[in-house]
Amino acid sequence: MKERAGKSDSNPLRSGSEPTAEATPASDSSANARSLQDDPDRERLPDTENLPMSGVRVIDVGTFLAGPYAASMLGEFGAEILKVEHPINGDPMRRFGTASKRHDATLAWLSEGRNKKSVTLDLRQQEGVDLFLKLVAKSDVLIENFRPGTMEEWGLGWDELSKANPGLVMLRVSGYGQTGPYRNRSGFAHIAHGFAGLLPCRFPR
Repeated sequence: MKERAGKSDSNPLRSGSEPTAEATPASDSSANARSLQDDPDRERLPDTENLPMSGVRVIDVGTFLAGPYAASMLGEFGAEILKVEHPINGDPMRRFGTASKRHDATLAWLSEGRNKKSVTLDLRQQEGVDLFLKLVAKSDVLIENFRPGTMEEWGLGWDELSKANPGLVMLRVSGYGQTGPYRNRSGFAHIAHGFAGLLPCRFPR
């Protein structure tokens, strides 16, 4: 699910339109490049500068796999990914699968966590919420995969996020969507396979 504020954005990457000479004049492009270079919070790796999503900052506040995997894919296209984790436990994916030589990461995490910079925030505390909104104000995309209503309980629903950044694009991943009779049910791989009738295909008798 993708949510946008009603205000239009002239950036063709965010609007989905094809860039044209009129939409992105050379002078504006140069100004944008200088602006990115002057922002100390926006680090750029040399090998991502010419990729399609270079210059786009994505906040990955999801856990485990569904939302974070989408963020990893955006990182493959050059986006800067900021992975927000709980300050004590971190993402549970760090402890899932085969151990690696690192004490804080399994092999599965080293794959999923690629292209990302990790930061820690406790979104159950007001200080964490305030810091998160400041981060949102400097970002372009937000990805989350909590149960519907969780972000709202923390004071981080779409209304609050869009006030902090009217141009924000938000991706919400959940088992049964944000509305409807099953919205509060948890969703995971085998549940989705069973609900969609895919289990007989995976495990034929």
